[in-house]
Amino acid sequence: MQGKFYPTITSHISDQGVHYEFKDAYQLLQDFFADVDRVLKETEK
Repeated sequence: MQGKFYPTITSHISDQGVHYEFKDAYQLLQDFFADVDRVLKETEK
């Protein structure tokens, strides 16, 4: 994979999303699971 990729990330069904830049699939997965952990911690409160 080369170049920049700009998928749209949404947090909620009504969210229009934001562009997310990543360099490779590894970074994408790291960031995804970090966000999953963050959301799970927020919902535990």
